[in-house]
Amino acid sequence: MLVILKRDEEDISRQAAQLIASAVHKKPALALGLATGSTMVGVYKQLVRLHKQGSLDFSRVVTFNLDEYLGLSAAHPQSFHYFMQENLFAHINVDPRNVHIPDGTIRGNYDQYCASYEDAIRKTGGIDLQLLGIGRNGHIGFNEPTSSIGSRTRLKVLSRETMDDNSKFFAPDEESPRCAIVDDESHIGMELKCGSGDRGSDGAFDGLRDGSGLGLARSEQKNFSRFQDRADTHGDGTTRTLLTRREEF
Repeated sequence: MLVILKRDEEDISRQAAQLIASAVHKKPALALGLATGSTMVGVYKQLVRLHKQGSLDFSRVVTFNLDEYLGLSAAHPQSFHYFMQENLFAHINVDPRNVHIPDGTIRGNYDQYCASYEDAIRKTGGIDLQLLGIGRNGHIGFNEPTSSIGSRTRLKVLSRETMDDNSKFFAPDEESPRCAIVDDESHIGMELKCGSGDRGSDGAFDGLRDGSGLGLARSEQKNFSRFQDRADTHGDGTTRTLLTRREEF
């Protein structure tokens, strides 16, 4: 794994956006996997900037998000549907018919729904490039540390650590979701991984030496480059990280 130090979070976000833009330029109908979280806000801000400058066209891009909380409607302020609209989709020319996010309102027939989500990805030829967030305990898109890298799209019970981390986003009288619909990683061709910025998130790379973290398992593959800012610019002892798989883009 090649480690590349960048100046700060903004520099990392700019680098990620440029890499995504390059992929779209080379393949306008790119199948782009997306994620949510605080680190993604900066990346999406840079993508919106490139689009508004006229240098990035999303009209043929097909997007697939990694996950969604079970029980939250698309209009809920903490749903990932809402996050994506606010931070990216409302500001670019993506075709709504090409946007795919798991449905958090489904009730029952979970296996059938998850299989249909995977089928939609397969029909596009698989995801060409995936943006991923790494949680404090090393989870990738709610694929918790106990998950297998070969796991399929499924309903996943969240760990207590993840629920505790997420509780701050919900009202005191509102329970943090216990489950999520989670995409698997078997479709992914090229990956961009960003640390979540929570205290200890860098352990996804350096601290989980027992092999329990998916972030660690992926980062140790030889065909990845890791981008990291040079110092603690977040005031909490953490750094932002970006891991890219070196492919044709």
